[in-house]
Amino acid sequence: MLATQTISDAEKDAIKRRRIASNDPITLREVGKDYYRERDYEKAFQHWSRAARLRDADAHYCLTILYLEGLGVEKDEKKRLYHLEEASIGGHLVARRNLGIDELSNGRLERSVKHLLIAANLGDAEAVEFLKEVHEMGQEYEMGAFGIDVCDAAVRGYQAAVDATKSPEREAAEGMWNK
Repeated sequence: MLATQTISDAEKDAIKRRRIASNDPITLREVGKDYYRERDYEKAFQHWSRAARLRDADAHYCLTILYLEGLGVEKDEKKRLYHLEEASIGGHLVARRNLGIDELSNGRLERSVKHLLIAANLGDAEAVEFLKEVHEMGQEYEMGAFGIDVCDAAVRGYQAAVDATKSPEREAAEGMWNK
């Protein structure tokens, strides 16, 4: 059995400061989220910008929210879209889905479907549901609907992503937490 060690708040703060000084993107992102929750949007922006420069996909996504809402920065659609694309390239599921939704609202159905399929293949259940809705809406309004085969491909891709996360070790760990 492992011995647990208690770390004081001062020690935790010192560790966090060292990690920030060493440009740890995860720490920068999480500290940015702390500032965001405290409604200190300028400091959140500073930390997320540093993390984004270090290729942190979640930090890029967080910046999209600031640029969308104009929190701590001026509203800027071009910068929002840039960070949304960077987050998507980095594998951020929600960013990829939102990029698909943006493309649809701009009348680019084919690009929208591609983004939503990628999100579904990465395990985003909401992207699958959105694709189904778009398919039904397209048929109803004759807006260049895509075939049901695209929806089937999304479901298969989503299921493959979910199956890839299954393992005996993970199931044992989940069983341990559910007791």
